[in-house]
Amino acid sequence: MFEMTKDGYSYNQIADELSALGYTTRAGEKFSFSTINTILKNDKYYGTLIYNREGAPRKKNRVLREEFDEIRNSTAIDPIISKELFDSVQSILEHRKAHSTPKQNANPEYFLTGYMFCKECGKPMHGTTTKSGRNKNVKRYYVCPNHKKSKSCKTKDVNAEYLETAIKEAITSFVNQYIKTANLSKKAFEARKNEINVDLKKLRHDYNLIDKKISSFFVQVNDTSNSPKLAKRYQEEVEKHLDMLETKQSKIDELTEKLACLSQLEGAFNKNKQPLKVEELFTTYSKARFLCSLFIDKILVDDSKNDIEIILK
Repeated sequence: MFEMTKDGYSYNQIADELSALGYTTRAGEKFSFSTINTILKNDKYYGTLIYNREGAPRKKNRVLREEFDEIRNSTAIDPIISKELFDSVQSILEHRKAHSTPKQNANPEYFLTGYMFCKECGKPMHGTTTKSGRNKNVKRYYVCPNHKKSKSCKTKDVNAEYLETAIKEAITSFVNQYIKTANLSKKAFEARKNEINVDLKKLRHDYNLIDKKISSFFVQVNDTSNSPKLAKRYQEEVEKHLDMLETKQSKIDELTEKLACLSQLEGAFNKNKQPLKVEELFTTYSKARFLCSLFIDKILVDDSKNDIEIILK
């Protein structure tokens, strides 16, 4: 991941490359953008463990709250990458953050992945990028794997920008209709928010338990009275639980953004004045994915009839 980022890969390209190589998360899922971001910013990969990081929220029941409460250990684990590569990647990420501007249809991510299916063969369609012309203009498509690889399916590639624009407009229309006509929509919003909050509460509880375990393991790693064999075992436990902590944090971040998106929709319902616009709803990749999860069951591409069918939940 670090080398790919240094070579100019986007998070989407990194996720696609890892999937193509057969790599998944511990849960057996495709690497999400938040997971990739968390990994790229984790000091442990150059051999430094940090507990109670400076600048991170302190727990209310902690006795120490000062800046020196942060603990760093640069000998606890073996480095996977060099410190120079890690610092180089941090500079790249900061540069991207400083120069990024959210524009509609400028996002290279394929937010319809998992919803797109070929009607002829039933295979899920995935995103791909091509470059053409002297200027190497980037074009994005959703493709059927059976058409691309074996030509056993006749469904041609679908222009991603055209399709995503149509889907965004359709979902925006659904949202506006829902706001106007669904008398029970306020209760529906509350029910969904409660579901997310229950999941968040459990995730945060699990996160705190893992954090406490890391704290106890960390003490044992640095205890000079322990044998090297025992210290190594505790070191392995620290690494394993840090990975678990990353996974929990990624899921917490994802649910937090979903909750914010849902609150935005609820706010629009409560105002019930002007219809929402596409650019007001689809501000990030995560929100686009969440809106799809609310309204869309699947999208069927029928190339024989030059038709795209949106099946709602």
